[in-house]
Amino acid sequence: MNYELVAWIPEHAIARLPKITAELTEAAKKALDEAGIEIPFPQRTLWFAEPLKIVQESASQSESTRE
Repeated sequence: MNYELVAWIPEHAIARLPKITAELTEAAKKALDEAGIEIPFPQRTLWFAEPLKIVQESASQSESTRE
């Protein structure tokens, strides 16, 4: 889902743009929550033909490779 929130602010408020942007984003999120609208985070599931081999390095091994 892509959306764009457009708002007009007075020229003298440009210095406060980051704060205004945050306030508008929070207000939009609150309105969506109150309306029961959820926007899920995108996720990707990776499937491999064969299981991956996971090797855990000990702290002493990782320190010796940095030197």
